[in-house]
Amino acid sequence: MKRFIFFFVNIILLSILFVSCQKDNIIDDSNNYLKVGEVVSSGSSFNVGFYAMDSLYVGYNKVYMKVTDKTTGQALNQATLVLRPLMDMVTFSHACPAENPGSTANADGYFEGVIIFSMPGTNSWSIGADITANGKTETVNFDIPKVIATTPVQKIVVMD
Repeated sequence: MKRFIFFFVNIILLSILFVSCQKDNIIDDSNNYLKVGEVVSSGSSFNVGFYAMDSLYVGYNKVYMKVTDKTTGQALNQATLVLRPLMDMVTFSHACPAENPGSTANADGYFEGVIIFSMPGTNSWSIGADITANGKTETVNFDIPKVIATTPVQKIVVMD
């Protein structure tokens, strides 16, 4: 009889464990994107948010853009974005490598791209972006408050 009760209790405990670990109905609305800036496009058709996973730093930075139709308030899932990073050093300016986002937003509704900042700066970097969606092409410009230096520089690999 003791074996039967022991066996029965273990079966119940195991079934409770497996039932409580199901993730079918869990909804995770949080995201880990850090907002860098938000602007309205030059033709005023789009609201565009610029995000990153962490503070922007010298090296490889994944960046995210959320494009919303200003008239409907709906986030766009299809758009073409061209990124143009630029550092203004007063007497001259220069760019850095960038990978344009794909034309389809990710599952969270963000367009993913990459910017490889070549040097640190405070209020000297800006990101221009041309957005083509819904038959319109418009421009946005984000002023980047700070790109920090890291030691060693993160994720830059040079191949010759």
